[in-house]
Amino acid sequence: MLNSPNRATQFQVFDALSGYRDVLKEVEKLVENGQTFNIKDNDIIDKKIKKLVIGKHILVKYYYNGECLNTCGLVSKIDKPKDYLLLEHTIISFADIMDIENID
Repeated sequence: MLNSPNRATQFQVFDALSGYRDVLKEVEKLVENGQTFNIKDNDIIDKKIKKLVIGKHILVKYYYNGECLNTCGLVSKIDKPKDYLLLEHTIISFADIMDIENID
């Protein structure tokens, strides 16, 4: 059986892999930022989407490219058949929305 100092040497080969630790950190970030919704959350978001009015000033929390973003602005378009919201110059898919808050 290896003692503690010698036991650690068996894992040093992984440190030699260029960028290995950076890749692990990126994967951890993606897992942390991953979408985790339950049915109740989706129902609440659906109700908020149905109440949206063009010209209303809102704050939207949503996922984009694996990151959680917050954007505020005026609702320019609500396209229910295509499932997206246009917030001034930002297109946000209904499926990516985590929360909506009225600012007015």
